[in-house]
Amino acid sequence: MLFNEDSISNSKPIPIFFNGFAALPADTFKLANEAFERGSISDAIQLYESIVSKDYGSASIYHNLGTAYIKQQDWSAARFYLEKGLQEAPLHSAIQKNLRFAREQIDDLYSFPRFPLTGVIETIKSHTGSNFLSVLLSSLFLILVVLLWFRPGNLAVWLYILGSFWIVTLVLLLFERNYDHTNHRMAIIWQNQTPLYDKPEVSDLGIANLSAGYKVRILEQVGPWYYIDLADGTSGWIEQKEVRRL
Repeated sequence: MLFNEDSISNSKPIPIFFNGFAALPADTFKLANEAFERGSISDAIQLYESIVSKDYGSASIYHNLGTAYIKQQDWSAARFYLEKGLQEAPLHSAIQKNLRFAREQIDDLYSFPRFPLTGVIETIKSHTGSNFLSVLLSSLFLILVVLLWFRPGNLAVWLYILGSFWIVTLVLLLFERNYDHTNHRMAIIWQNQTPLYDKPEVSDLGIANLSAGYKVRILEQVGPWYYIDLADGTSGWIEQKEVRRL
């Protein structure tokens, strides 16, 4: 399937700074970006993968790796890494655009149900949002200490206001925890024509054949089998080897 380069964002790789990291991943990342820019996509992928295998994953690396796989039209790998990038940086516009493009090629345009306040949670999970939340929590604690120290006449009113802020913050944190838990249950179908069965066993009669790159949610595991559902509501059993967990 042919695609237009203008349909994907940032044809050039995104740079990254390895603050506090060993020199080897930074050097490898630079070499990978250079390979990407001169069109040696397979070499770039190999170098990016070597970084990821050492647990140096980041939104920039996942974006570049996913975009490299788009250029190779490997949609399952492209979606896998772009989804991982989006987990790291939910508001990353280039990742969002390239992920939409990959999903269009896969024809998997359904979305899993969004949580209440998902937009707020995604903002919190962004780098800026995390900093803001940290400052907010620290400020609330300092205000509480000051109030208890000086004990103004309207202390009860201030305590009610602070309590309300704390409750709202805790609710957001609980939603974020549930959001993360669900994200960790997601997986990507790795091969085309992956059979979906109604029981955890191979049979001639399957429910459907799933395309490479489909995003599924793991609901249960029985031995080497996963019970999964798709965003359109289809559910069934697939072999564990057929998916790659996010």
